[in-house]
Amino acid sequence: INAEYGGVTALDTHPTQPLVIAGYTDREIRVFNTEDGTMVHHMIVHTDAISSLSIDPMTGSNLLTASHSLSIRTWNIEDWTCDHEETAHQRRHDEGILCVRFHPFLNFIATSGADSTVRVYG
Repeated sequence: INAEYGGVTALDTHPTQPLVIAGYTDREIRVFNTEDGTMVHHMIVHTDAISSLSIDPMTGSNLLTASHSLSIRTWNIEDWTCDHEETAHQRRHDEGILCVRFHPFLNFIATSGADSTVRVYG
């Protein structure tokens, strides 16, 4: 898989499908088929660079993205619609949210930010 599209800032693999989802500095996510390396989907998901992303490991049906725009968004992977958006953290040194993660088997997510805080949603 060639990252010819710019800086890759986040990456996760789908738990049951041969997919890799990458987040980029150009605000896009790109979905690649790991069997042949083709890009199967791409879209702009934030107003600033993607800083982190996470695929729900329990169902594989939701994607969580974060950005230096201070927002986290939940995406339905089936139709690529945004199901939820939340503003989190405070900007510090041109950075916002640094990391997002689904818990592997409990129903919550956690975020960390450049503002030195960790937040749990659930």
